[in-house]
Amino acid sequence: MPSTNAIVATNQRTWFTEYQKIAKGSGSLTGQQSIAGFLTPGAGSLTVEKYRLTHPRQQAINDAIIKNLVIGCSLPLSITENPKFQEFMNVLDPRYTQMARSTLTSSKLPALLAAGQQKIKEILSPKLSVSITTDIWSDRSFLGVTVHTIIPTPTGALQPASLLLSCQRFEGHHTGERIAAAFEDILEENGIKNKVDFIVTDNASNMKAAFKVRFPPVAELPEQVEEDAHIDDVEDEALWQELQGEEGDHIDVAIETSSKQRLSCFAHTLQLVIGDGLKETREMATAIAKASILSTLLHRSTVFGDKTSSSLSKIRTGFWDEQVYQLRAILSLDLKTLVEVCTGGFDEAAPSPREWSQLTEMSGVLTPFSEATDLTRYGDKMVTISLVVPTVLDLCSHLKKAKYSVRHCRPLVNTLLASLQRRFKGVFQNCRMAPPSEWDREEPFGDKVYLISTVLDPDFCLHWVDIDVVTDQDADGLKRTREGLKTMLQDLIITEAESYHVIEETLVEHGGSSEEDEEVPSKVPRLMAKYNRHRNKSGSNVRDTTAMRQLVKYFDEACQ
Repeated sequence: MPSTNAIVATNQRTWFTEYQKIAKGSGSLTGQQSIAGFLTPGAGSLTVEKYRLTHPRQQAINDAIIKNLVIGCSLPLSITENPKFQEFMNVLDPRYTQMARSTLTSSKLPALLAAGQQKIKEILSPKLSVSITTDIWSDRSFLGVTVHTIIPTPTGALQPASLLLSCQRFEGHHTGERIAAAFEDILEENGIKNKVDFIVTDNASNMKAAFKVRFPPVAELPEQVEEDAHIDDVEDEALWQELQGEEGDHIDVAIETSSKQRLSCFAHTLQLVIGDGLKETREMATAIAKASILSTLLHRSTVFGDKTSSSLSKIRTGFWDEQVYQLRAILSLDLKTLVEVCTGGFDEAAPSPREWSQLTEMSGVLTPFSEATDLTRYGDKMVTISLVVPTVLDLCSHLKKAKYSVRHCRPLVNTLLASLQRRFKGVFQNCRMAPPSEWDREEPFGDKVYLISTVLDPDFCLHWVDIDVVTDQDADGLKRTREGLKTMLQDLIITEAESYHVIEETLVEHGGSSEEDEEVPSKVPRLMAKYNRHRNKSGSNVRDTTAMRQLVKYFDEACQ
């Protein structure tokens, strides 16, 4: 039997041999994990067991790559096959199985798209009415459609929401008929074909043609109307005026519940006004050129940077309104100091007192337009349609005052004013600041929704009438005009609210459904539907509703 010393010596040789194998990388201690292995999964052993494809950690990393890197950071799909990215992911988590680009494009992205589309449909399903903005990019042939609605927050408050329905390739000719057909397919797919109140587009002729108000297809009308209707005369107003009784009711309800009203894009129209005005700045071309040179020098020259405000290094560059910010920043400097800095190498950039005066006037004229443009950029976070009327009238007042105070920019002011009054003629007509058009022609921005939304906005209510509605009348005549306009606006809103009850009453009468399984029509507010059911049970008058009393109270309190 071996002695104790012999056993110890044998064990020492065995342990030393094992140690040498480990040191040379040819062995390992079974079941033993290093400290690093506890901190980073898989780092404590040379052979790492990868996550299964269904493992929660594997799926979480895949989702993070797609949502945060590919979508959030707009990185290319090929990043998943980049060796450096794979090396980075191996250091981050050695157990992660690298995702192939084919997996990303064939299954992951389509599944994420389908989930997003389904979520949008679930959000829109209970909505009774929505609005749409759409545009088409001719140079790249893409048709984009965005829906706007109101959704609840986690706290129960309501907030505006903008959801992208489609941004798809649009090949072929961009005719109004083809745009309308593609648009109808998108609405049908998302279940909002009969829920659209307004469609906002730019002023291109093909977009105007695509979204003219159209009567519903004959198949949706009662059989008797279908047999008697003449399709060629569908836009003849006299044809519909001759329909009486039940047939006429069907037509009226169909129009109210499925027609779509196209509205011009306020931001685009405002840019057209500004574009018209900027054409009249030729006499100030030298001053504008020097301002451009100064802006470049202020960003790139250390000499200018040392002698001027460092905050100018943050000036934005790009669109015209951002160039106005540059101009205002330059004008915030001292002219004398600026000329001294330009002396000796940059003499061509030094503005003369006359040119400085020209730039100052131009900045004063364009700054309100720049501020109005900024407001239009927050349409997905706040309601902006109520800003249209006050903004247009305030810009008009600003230009009328500027006509008598400017010396160098009079052509710019006159052109801006004329373009504003022409492109927003409907606003001025509705506010009784312009004569009505001949032949009852529909003018731009003449829809009553602009007036209604402004009056129902507590920030404006009826106060803007006393501030910006100005005519050539004497003081008494202007006062009568303003008071008459206020009365008209209140009557308009109350009539509009009452019209919902009339539409709903007709829909219920022709719907044939019982109270138990009755569905709220898509164009009728849920509040009005509730009061209508209450009226049917109690026999109360439609016009004597809480909604009407709320409007009267609103006018009495908010508009005083």
